[in-house]
Amino acid sequence: MRLQVLLLLLATLLLAGCEEPPGEELRFVGQTMGTSWSVIAHSPRHGVDPKAVSESIAALLADLDSRLSNWIDNSEVSRFNRAQPSTWVPVSDDTLAVVLAAMDVSAQSGGSFDITLGPLIDTWGFGPGGRREEPPPDNLVSGAGSLAGMTRLSFREEPPALMKSVRGLGLDLGGIAKGYAVDQVAELLSAYGFRGFLVEIGGEVRAVGSRTAGGPWRVALETPPGTPAGVGPVIPLQGHSVATSGTYRNFFETDGQAYSHILDPWHKHPVTHEMAAASVIADEAMLADAWATTMMVQGPERARELALGLDLAVHLQYREANAGPWRSWSSPAWLALVPSADGEPGQ
Repeated sequence: MRLQVLLLLLATLLLAGCEEPPGEELRFVGQTMGTSWSVIAHSPRHGVDPKAVSESIAALLADLDSRLSNWIDNSEVSRFNRAQPSTWVPVSDDTLAVVLAAMDVSAQSGGSFDITLGPLIDTWGFGPGGRREEPPPDNLVSGAGSLAGMTRLSFREEPPALMKSVRGLGLDLGGIAKGYAVDQVAELLSAYGFRGFLVEIGGEVRAVGSRTAGGPWRVALETPPGTPAGVGPVIPLQGHSVATSGTYRNFFETDGQAYSHILDPWHKHPVTHEMAAASVIADEAMLADAWATTMMVQGPERARELALGLDLAVHLQYREANAGPWRSWSSPAWLALVPSADGEPGQ
């Protein structure tokens, strides 16, 4: 569910004509969670085998997918979704960590981030049940929506387990799982002794240390179609993560009306506000991922209020009245990290 952010890995271009400091730069790529992943890393611990690193990353991501994906029939999430109510379903520490983080974001956002919308997401054609070409009937939307609710989800830490209070409640971790996977790959690379690296999965990014030539990694965010420039703000990223969510990648259109995969947990329909994309910078990619989705659910005005109230680093892109000129807004926390960002500063 998370959007592809156009990562212009400008490090390569900026290295032109510069003398690289000691340290081999390695690149790894692959597929996971229905999208692509990539890593740029340099200066590993002496004797590290690049092939072993690549295989370790792939194995880690496959393992996480087998736990967190509701698209895999025997995953932990899928087994929970099929479970009967009032029954503890054992899960791994990874799954519990993601669910606890989701609960925290949900609580702080007044319920805007809701991982229990699995059946509703599927009803709208954005889940494993298959795509739709037109909106589902109201009775199906109402029925699937009635199954959701974060208060109907319980957890146990020792041993880790989840429980639902109503039959049919189902999890969809698409708004947070890729970010968590980015964080886990970052921990793996740190264990190999890499001094600097950039990890990206489906547009969710985490940067640690400096790029090969020194200085922060630089990542450019894609802007929605129709905006004056094809590339958004270039972010100097060092020790932080960034994620972007938006309505313009995953949607279907009927009779001139677009229906996005971003669902309003209260109205049970795709969001209809004028915001096209929201980017969030945070220490952890998991939190950047979840908060970017949350901002898209909120819409421009409520997202600004939430970002200011929680001091979140947020950059919004929206179109006035869905047809007017394009606007952008950056919170003070964002401007502290990206001082050259475009957009009206937060007040």
